[in-house]
Amino acid sequence: MNDQHEERLKQLTERAWALGYRLVKREHDYLLWGVHQRRPIPVTHTAVTLDGAGGIAEMLDGIAKLPRYCLELQANPTVEVVTRSNGRRIVRDTATGDFVMLKPGEHVGATRLTVHAEYPPSVGKWSSPIAPLADG
Repeated sequence: MNDQHEERLKQLTERAWALGYRLVKREHDYLLWGVHQRRPIPVTHTAVTLDGAGGIAEMLDGIAKLPRYCLELQANPTVEVVTRSNGRRIVRDTATGDFVMLKPGEHVGATRLTVHAEYPPSVGKWSSPIAPLADG
């Protein structure tokens, strides 16, 4: 990968993170999925390019227009956060037992998760939708 490509990947990774999503480079494409999702949905979240039609940049533009939801991680009886020995943290819904995993280094020290999504995630009680940020 050249330096320009690396810089673009870094920019888009940071933008995805701010929207509540992970961007992971694979051998021939990229995966983009919300931290509130247990795994990516390859058909709808895989892109071959960083820019251009159907690329990651275009996907992020669409995600930025979605409502924003927040999940408080502390003093919230609807979720339990458990740290595993491998550094992963499990955010478990106390009513259903459903969960999502935060990878080592994700949202360290965060008191809430924020994600742009069409509907509130199913794990825990997320805030009412907040309009997307004006700057996307």
